[in-house]
Amino acid sequence: ELVTVEPRYFRLWYEMAVAQLASGDEDAYQQTCERMIERFVGTNAPIVAEFVTWTSCLSPRFKRDWARELALAAELYDDSESSMTAHRTLGAALLRAGLYEESIAALENAEESVEQDHQRTSSDYHLYLRAISHAHLGDMVKAHECLDQTQELADVETNAVNQAMPWFRRATLTVLRHECEQLLNGPNKVDRGTQPSDLQRRLAQGLRTCSRAIELKPDIPVLYELRAGIHRQLRQTRQAEADLARAENLKKASRLRRLNRLIGSSGNLDRHFLRLERARYHFQETQDFDKALDDCHTVLEGPNVLSPEALQLFFEIHEARGTLDVCHKQWPAKLGSPPP
Repeated sequence: ELVTVEPRYFRLWYEMAVAQLASGDEDAYQQTCERMIERFVGTNAPIVAEFVTWTSCLSPRFKRDWARELALAAELYDDSESSMTAHRTLGAALLRAGLYEESIAALENAEESVEQDHQRTSSDYHLYLRAISHAHLGDMVKAHECLDQTQELADVETNAVNQAMPWFRRATLTVLRHECEQLLNGPNKVDRGTQPSDLQRRLAQGLRTCSRAIELKPDIPVLYELRAGIHRQLRQTRQAEADLARAENLKKASRLRRLNRLIGSSGNLDRHFLRLERARYHFQETQDFDKALDDCHTVLEGPNVLSPEALQLFFEIHEARGTLDVCHKQWPAKLGSPPP
């Protein structure tokens, strides 16, 4: 009912999907995930991309094309690749896409950068997902090692962290633990030392998924790096080199890409701060004085709190290109008052 009243609030969709999954209603969970993806797939907000991708990756029985989730996770990673959530979300998407080795690498990076704020996340997420990936690769020793490091969810009375744990986090951890236990100890458990998935089939599927994700988000370097890794395993050297070259070129413009996305999803004051940062980028990195001045003009027309910084940059740009005299002529037309 709340989702119907406020369909733009992504957190409600997440909590509804978790409740459906925890109660065993897989069909309702799948429908909610599909509706959530359709509504938010074009988001520019990193936190929305995180929740949409994470929600869809909670169940292995959500059988579908994972390109959209991988594209969203890659965009989140591109925005904040040093953050724990960026690594974790990318690792979850790679796991569901069948790219288990790549998932483990991302999740190990997530564990190294895990935040200590227990109200925000849990390190057990990474451990459960790593255990699942190792199990699919047939490495039951490492899978059990990861599982053994997780906290005992039932130990609420003696664990202050568990006592304060929100219901949706407890439900998520319970779902992931059940998946681990089914893979390791259930009736359909994988025999120790066997390879449960055919490598060539997984690589071919992973290649298709990465290619579709690139079609959705063609400016994200990590997608090309992932595809290059698959090409290498398939001994497709030329294609791998081309993807790595493309990724390197995209990385050079990653800061501008991030700013453009954030400007499109921020509030007015934040947008003006970001425009000022983008003006500095155009001025210092690309020497595109016209674009830098356009952003300066926009900021100067906005909140006064930024005017001194924008004004200083405004004159620095004109001085650098030798147009201080033109600045005095442009000022009234652009801003409606004489320059100071």
